[in-house]
Amino acid sequence: MASPYKDGKRWRHRLMVQGVRVSGTFDTKAAALKWETEQRVALSSGLRVSVTKTCADAFRRYELFVCSQK
Repeated sequence: MASPYKDGKRWRHRLMVQGVRVSGTFDTKAAALKWETEQRVALSSGLRVSVTKTCADAFRRYELFVCSQK
């Protein structure tokens, strides 16, 4: 299980559930832990609240929608 860590004055939390990575920054550790439970419930039920996009995702999308028109 991932745990929040202190980054300067803020708390940062990164989490991966079923291959979906999400992250967030918070003022308090309690807020980070609350967010973690919300994300775990949402991602395990199939709802994607916030999803991190990668550069590879952008390239795939470009290939499908732009390159095919050229």
